[in-house]
Amino acid sequence: MRSKLNLNRKAYPWVLVKNWYEIFSKGPKTYRENVTFRALKVNAIPDVTKFSPDKNTVVVFEDLCAESKKIQDRIVPYFISGRHQGVSSIYVSQKYTQTPKIIRENISHLALFRGSGSREDICRIVRQYTDDPKKASKIIDKHLRDRNFVVFDFTKATDDPLAIRLGWDIHLKLDQ
Repeated sequence: MRSKLNLNRKAYPWVLVKNWYEIFSKGPKTYRENVTFRALKVNAIPDVTKFSPDKNTVVVFEDLCAESKKIQDRIVPYFISGRHQGVSSIYVSQKYTQTPKIIRENISHLALFRGSGSREDICRIVRQYTDDPKKASKIIDKHLRDRNFVVFDFTKATDDPLAIRLGWDIHLKLDQ
């Protein structure tokens, strides 16, 4: 039986998340969770307090970094206090540095894919993890060009081997 995973590279990123959720939700009871996926129009972003803390919700903000300050101000509370309402927020952006600073400061994870920005942008991100950010950014850039992705886990200590990962679970050595 084929899975419902959509491998079309042009598909929106949250389609992959939704498809995987559908696969897991039909699996053994231990994997089931009550999670809602909603598509929101940019001008209809609800107040984060409208979500029920009893029901988990994943909200994906797709490529909105160029939207007005008014729109950004509606998004920011999702990253500051959304978890108290059962909301997990994902902010998809082509440019990390153009993502509002308050959002960047309140994320728990950052995933970089090919085209995530310049080596200088990558260097800004890795400074806190290594004494040689230029060397580290070259290593990361090489992996991104090889169509891998890199995950920064800001919930881990900077010296934790899994603070920066190649894919979801491979320690990425930056100082070699």
